[in-house]
Amino acid sequence: GRLTSLRYFPRMCPVGQYGAQRAIVEHDQCLILAIAAKLADHTDVTTTDIAGINALSGIALALALGLLVGLQRGWAQREGKPGSRFAGIRTFGLLGLAGGVAGTVFGTSEPLAALLLAAAAALVLIGYWRASRQGGSISGTASIAALLTLACGFLAASGRPQVATSIAVSMVLLLALRSRLHRLVGGLSETEMLAVARFALIAAVILPLLPDRAFGPYDAWN
Repeated sequence: GRLTSLRYFPRMCPVGQYGAQRAIVEHDQCLILAIAAKLADHTDVTTTDIAGINALSGIALALALGLLVGLQRGWAQREGKPGSRFAGIRTFGLLGLAGGVAGTVFGTSEPLAALLLAAAAALVLIGYWRASRQGGSISGTASIAALLTLACGFLAASGRPQVATSIAVSMVLLLALRSRLHRLVGGLSETEMLAVARFALIAAVILPLLPDRAFGPYDAWN
């Protein structure tokens, strides 16, 4: 407001006074530019800090999801002999952390993120191969869970934390229901299994192919 009023000051003031007022205006302009520069610098620092906080929170979430899956796997294999387990809570936590690091650097270096993911996946497959050779028989559930944990870590740190959390929690719930699911499958008869297969065929294959319109007498059917 002060600068706006000074814009019309020369029309109603003497020349000497106008020179003094012009100096004041130039001083105010320099002051405004200096304040704007400081605010711009502060805004850049704040944006950088926010980006760093988001990256750290994504990595922390990736580690937490890996530890959650590892907690379930460690509990499920708690009675196994030492060295017989494919992976425990620490390994799953590290897999989640590796996925989180890959998701963090994906925006700046996609080849590095791909290399990190490929290396972690290769280590999972090699570990499964060695465990199957030593133990003679090992379930593939642990290796699939390890790969999914790696993927969840990547999603958590690449801007999709809700998807990563949903997948990880659903996976833990599915793994925790192992005994109940086995009892459910064991209690099904052949007739019940055929009924489930028919329902899946109708609901997932035939129904989407039917036209979505009314037909029949009085358009009673859709």
